[in-house]
Amino acid sequence: MNATAPKPMISKIASVVSYVLHPVFIPSIAFLLFFLLPINAFSAFTWAGINKWFAIIVINTCFFPLLLVVLLKRLDFIKTITMTDAKDRIIPLIGAMVFYFWAYHVLHNLKTVPVIPSVLIVYFLAQFWGLIAMFILNIFFKISMHAAAVGTLIGISFCMDFSLAFFLIACGCSILVLLSRKVLQAHTHAELISGLVLGILSCLAAFIYL
Repeated sequence: MNATAPKPMISKIASVVSYVLHPVFIPSIAFLLFFLLPINAFSAFTWAGINKWFAIIVINTCFFPLLLVVLLKRLDFIKTITMTDAKDRIIPLIGAMVFYFWAYHVLHNLKTVPVIPSVLIVYFLAQFWGLIAMFILNIFFKISMHAAAVGTLIGISFCMDFSLAFFLIACGCSILVLLSRKVLQAHTHAELISGLVLGILSCLAAFIYL
């Protein structure tokens, strides 16, 4: 009895980690890290400007995708909001592609003073490309969206003025996510590793392109 007692607690912790570091929250977390850590990405911005861009990112990458999933569930287009079935991901991924592309398009084309930090533009192009790749790969196997999302944090750390603090936080988040998804038996090792690699490569590809 004592040998199995910790398992429910470990599962609860893994569930909390999975929710806190859910893919829809990662772009907002990345923005906060860009701003809070000493990488000088937003040193020229006022608080009003930072709040405005943070609101735009939260609305496009968090609020709209969550709203879409809730509506799809209410209309019975998907079985669960956790999208455990690969087929349930099809429409949400298409919707996320639209929202993330719009976020990238606005950041890339809007002329502002001061100029939008390039690391932010690279990051959202990487998110968009990653979603396209994930949509295609989802046809063949259930790649981990959690792992891909935290993989972008590691990838973007190599695409800016290197910050050890950012890199360590990105690695820490990745380890927590990989362990939690494995504890919950949500993915195989291959699905987790492929998701992590996809996230990293999408950032490197976007950086090279831009």
